[in-house]
Amino acid sequence: MGKYSKITNYLLIAALVVTLFVMALPNLLPPKTLDIMASPDRYGEIFDDSEAGGSSHIQWIDFNLPSWRCDIAQVLVDTYCGFNLYWSVAPFTSTDFSQFDALSISLDYQGPANRIRIYLRNRSRNAVISTQLGDHKFNYVTIRTEDISQPLILSMSEFRVAEWWLEQYNIARPDSFAELNSVVSLGIDLGAPQMEGKHEFALNELKLVGKWIEPETLYLAILSCWIVIVIGVVLFRLVLLNQQSSRQLQWLRDAEVEKTKLEKMSFTDPLTQVLNRAGLDDKITAILAQQTSLQGYMVMVMDIDFFKQINDTFGHDVGDKVLQELAALISSKLRNNDILCRWGGEEFVVLALDTGPNRCLAFANKLCTIVGNSHFSHDDHLPLTISIGMARFEDNESFEQGFKRADNALYLAKSEGRNCCRMAPVGLVQED
Repeated sequence: MGKYSKITNYLLIAALVVTLFVMALPNLLPPKTLDIMASPDRYGEIFDDSEAGGSSHIQWIDFNLPSWRCDIAQVLVDTYCGFNLYWSVAPFTSTDFSQFDALSISLDYQGPANRIRIYLRNRSRNAVISTQLGDHKFNYVTIRTEDISQPLILSMSEFRVAEWWLEQYNIARPDSFAELNSVVSLGIDLGAPQMEGKHEFALNELKLVGKWIEPETLYLAILSCWIVIVIGVVLFRLVLLNQQSSRQLQWLRDAEVEKTKLEKMSFTDPLTQVLNRAGLDDKITAILAQQTSLQGYMVMVMDIDFFKQINDTFGHDVGDKVLQELAALISSKLRNNDILCRWGGEEFVVLALDTGPNRCLAFANKLCTIVGNSHFSHDDHLPLTISIGMARFEDNESFEQGFKRADNALYLAKSEGRNCCRMAPVGLVQED
């Protein structure tokens, strides 16, 4: 987990460095520009009010520059005199000025005017305005003539829709805002109040200026990327935590299995696979946790008759085999709640429910008969017999006391000829 945590930390640091670099990128990149004057298809026209009976007169000074002169003899109500620049001849192509931040314009002016008007005609998004009215939305800005002594940078946000245009076409409020997404021409004329006299203009440069990547777009992209990165890191760490939890859970399961295995080994006789003394003690402890004494149980102490002769005659490996076979045989004949234990050597102990003296004796005698009639590995023609001593636990009698009485009964069975069962008399055994 520590290794992968370091990796994710390094990735986050790398992502942070890249983010800082990307945030600075708009300032590092050169501005995005579009030189309108450089267009080979650009087309310029001049206009005045002379044909409408006005007193203004306009003429080219240099068509290619372009530069022009406007003479106004008398200012009337509808006096107009100016210049339009198109990107192409009709039908006019349009340019999306909204993809740029500003309009850079270099304009020379000589004359008495105080203000110059620069306007952009745009095809409106409203089909009624752009098609049925047959006119383009008139977006303009006015500037003082004293401010055009140096190149101007006009922000796109400075342009607004002319009031006369809104009134003339009775434009609804949703369509009354400036639109610069489809500009077909740029115009230059005199702003109000107009002045009589000679006005000379020269348009030297006209460029659109902007950023390759808008900060808002960039920040949104960065935010989206960080959300994806954070979600990815969280999911990655959740997967790692899940894997770690799975490994720990599996380790706990393996440990529990190993613990159970070790407990079984510590409570099990390795030769016969029945309980050993520790295993029997554990069972007795469990019984005493449920009741105050072992009253209601009886103990049988079994011993193989003449087992030493089997080891001496056939060897200890055969003797071990006989012990295994005998343990398996007795286990198969015991009841579900009976507990078999190898006490040591050829001696076995059974802790069982006390079903009464007669039934207990009958059960023990049956075991003696079954063992005597069975065949074992040492010799198919040489019978194996056991002797059994029994004791029924009395109130407040410990296991050791009951075992002592059963062991004495076993000694009695041995002394009376073996291959038999004897019940210990009632009464507590005195400790030595």
